[in-house]
Amino acid sequence: MALLPAVAQIQDPVQFKTELKTISDTEAQIVFTGKIDAGWHVYSTDLPSGGPISATFNVDKIEGVELVGKLTPQGKEIENFDKVFEMKLRYFENTAIFIQKLKITGATYMIEGYMEFGACNDENCLPPTEVSFSFSGKGVAAVTTSKTTEPAKTETAITEAPVAETATATTATDSATTAALIGNDTAVQDYWTPVIQELNAFGETTSTRPILDLHLLCRVYRWITCLIYALCMAYHPNDGKFLFKT
Repeated sequence: MALLPAVAQIQDPVQFKTELKTISDTEAQIVFTGKIDAGWHVYSTDLPSGGPISATFNVDKIEGVELVGKLTPQGKEIENFDKVFEMKLRYFENTAIFIQKLKITGATYMIEGYMEFGACNDENCLPPTEVSFSFSGKGVAAVTTSKTTEPAKTETAITEAPVAETATATTATDSATTAALIGNDTAVQDYWTPVIQELNAFGETTSTRPILDLHLLCRVYRWITCLIYALCMAYHPNDGKFLFKT
């Protein structure tokens, strides 16, 4: 019975704990941290063949996550000649740290497995020992390709009706003005007609009349005065009052 504590101590000289550290939405690490009893050492990774078992990372189940590289030793690694295996080996004393990097690829992930390692002292070694782990969680949201919605184009409706009405009104005004001018020109021509007739009659009889008839001059004066008044009324209908002001 006295040997039981000693045997238990020999069989459990190393205690490892595991944790998952999230670096980012897509990166994580599984960290194995071991506490080693005095006189014992834990061997590192990638040891030469023929020697003790190397520390390795092993996966049983994996979803939504990928391994990045291999298991990496961290901390104070010792390289020395091992008396048991009679070769130079790398190992840890007091504390051993191993890290496995992960890449999270799914909206959720899970990974289960174990790290296997070997430990010895100067006289004997433990059988290959496993440190189990199981982690799961939420990762990167599922990538969905969404159709890019183009912003609605704002179209300004151009109302041409008011423009057309304005144009029509302007055209009507121009037409009325033109008609008025044409009417005034006709009226002016009508005023000129008697004068022209009188002058033509006078021209035809100048050879037989040595003296201009005073009556004809009065009529010419009257027609000229009426013509000036008609012209003023045609182009300044509101200013007719300025003529003949007494």
